[in-house]
Amino acid sequence: MKRDGLCYAIAIAAGVAIWLGIAAVTGRREAWDAWPYWIVGLPLAYAVAGLLAFAQPRGAWRWALAVFIAQFVAMLILAKGGGMWPLGLLMMMVLAVPGVLLANFIARRRATPEP
Repeated sequence: MKRDGLCYAIAIAAGVAIWLGIAAVTGRREAWDAWPYWIVGLPLAYAVAGLLAFAQPRGAWRWALAVFIAQFVAMLILAKGGGMWPLGLLMMMVLAVPGVLLANFIARRRATPEP
C-alpha cells in the first residue's frame, strides 16, 4: 500500500511538472499548444507510466491515468477553468490510452516468467 501512495505521488508530480514545465518554457497557457509537448512531454508521460508499471505492476493502468489527470488539473489551473474543459478532459483520456496500454504490457511482461 505504501508503494501505491508513492507511485501516485510520482505520477501526479510528473504530470504536473510536464504540463507546467512545458507551458512555462514555451510561454503557452496550454502545453499541448506547443510542439515540445508532443515531442518531449508526451513520451516522457508514457515513460513515467511505464516505469511505475514496472515498479508496481498491480493495477498498472492507474499510473497512466494519474499522470494525465494531473496534467488536466494543471491545465485547468493555468486556464482558470475555461469553458472548454469537457473537451480537454476527453482529449487527456484519449492521450492516456497509449500509456495505459504500455503500462499493462509492461506489467504483464514483468509478471510472466521467461521460458
